[in-house]
Amino acid sequence: MDSLIEYSQFSLLYFSVNKMTENKVQFEEKFPWEFSTAIENAPICYIPLGVLEWHGEHNAVGLDAIKFHVICVKAAQLSGGVVFPALYWATNTKE
Repeated sequence: MDSLIEYSQFSLLYFSVNKMTENKVQFEEKFPWEFSTAIENAPICYIPLGVLEWHGEHNAVGLDAIKFHVICVKAAQLSGGVVFPALYWATNTKE
């Protein structure tokens, strides 16, 4: 019973937050019907691709994909479409 109450509380929270962000473009945040509608409206899919590489002690190893994901989200908010989660290409070198 507790899990049902937690689930319903989560659902209420999710849908109330969702109302505040009506322009969801990230695939992992969409329900199946939202994805279908988004693709019908603008058949564009953004796939951020970044290299896992050494950027020094001051930056994250996956910085390229993180930055590209943000750029894809902004582009999708402007022109439509759906942004898929970032794909990482790994290297085996370090400076």
